[in-house]
Amino acid sequence: EAYTHTAESLTKKMVSDEKENTWPNASVVLMNSVHAVELLLKGLLLYHNASSKLGTHDIDELYKKYLIAYPDNTCGIEMPFTTDYGSLNEAEINKLKKLSPEPSVLYRYPTKNGQVEWSGAQGFIAKLFIPVIRRLKLDIGGAREKIT
Repeated sequence: EAYTHTAESLTKKMVSDEKENTWPNASVVLMNSVHAVELLLKGLLLYHNASSKLGTHDIDELYKKYLIAYPDNTCGIEMPFTTDYGSLNEAEINKLKKLSPEPSVLYRYPTKNGQVEWSGAQGFIAKLFIPVIRRLKLDIGGAREKIT
């Protein structure tokens, strides 16, 4: 919850003060939001099975595991930050995954091995992201109610 509160607070500041509407601030908002998603999924998976092996930052993989553990999406999570690869086959998907890290890593570490910037197109419009954060906060609260 603290990660989403921080993301929402900074996003509101970016919307109200153009000087704060910077890419570094956007990266912090995205990093906190993605990390909240990662921790939400890991928490729910560990609640379902305390011995789950979760040594990944891959949101797509964690969400797949969540849907296996909770096939009816018991917690009603509307998952942001997942990737739709369309009709690409597994080899093509794996090739794309090697080009850019998962969002949880991308926004946490801005460069590859501290030397080369990650490739890819990224964008952020603060006022359009506020509903995403608010939905994430609702999902976290709803998950807490369902499992406690």
